[in-house]
Amino acid sequence: AFDENCINTFEGNCGIELTVRLLSRLYPRLKIIDLSGKFEDKVNDYCMLAKKINSLIEIVDISTAEDILIVIGDSKKEIASDGLKIYFGSDNWIAKYSLDLMQKFGDSNNPFGVGLSACIVASNVFRHIFKENLRFNDLDTSFELSAFSLDTNINIKNNPCINDVELKDVVIAGIGAIGNGVIWALSKIETLKGNIHLVDEEEVSLSNLQRYILLEE
Repeated sequence: AFDENCINTFEGNCGIELTVRLLSRLYPRLKIIDLSGKFEDKVNDYCMLAKKINSLIEIVDISTAEDILIVIGDSKKEIASDGLKIYFGSDNWIAKYSLDLMQKFGDSNNPFGVGLSACIVASNVFRHIFKENLRFNDLDTSFELSAFSLDTNINIKNNPCINDVELKDVVIAGIGAIGNGVIWALSKIETLKGNIHLVDEEEVSLSNLQRYILLEE
């Protein structure tokens, strides 16, 4: 579920896109809710993205009860749900996550904090769904974490601005699960310049599609 704070910010757009990319690889049913009622075109875009990743995924009607509700960004409209609620947002390098309180997106052009948020959400969704099969299945409750320093003590030193980024001549050796994540993040940095060489001889198949977030069927 998303609202204006998600769609009207760079961080929010990155967050909902990555969330759809992650969840569509692992689960058979998905519902996308526009809490504002203003962004039907965005709902259609994300449904199409989910179908490109998994053509068999079922996009369910918004009246269908959900097992897990992910609220992406700050919303003026609270939504009732009998399922687990997860809230996430970000502020530049800072990933924000909570089971109790809505989280807001900042106005930066930094994909790293929100990328971390989306991955933490996907991790908790997985632990909740497969809790009977996992030894360590406790859910995270609430925290803020800097993707810059991996520190929960948030201050200006671990939340700097991203300025122009220039890569002279970089080689990424292996573009599997981690490499796909690296490329996703780098592709979002609008000020990025330079040359990146991607090296990997592995063929894409349905057996590795669920790990490579940039790939579609």
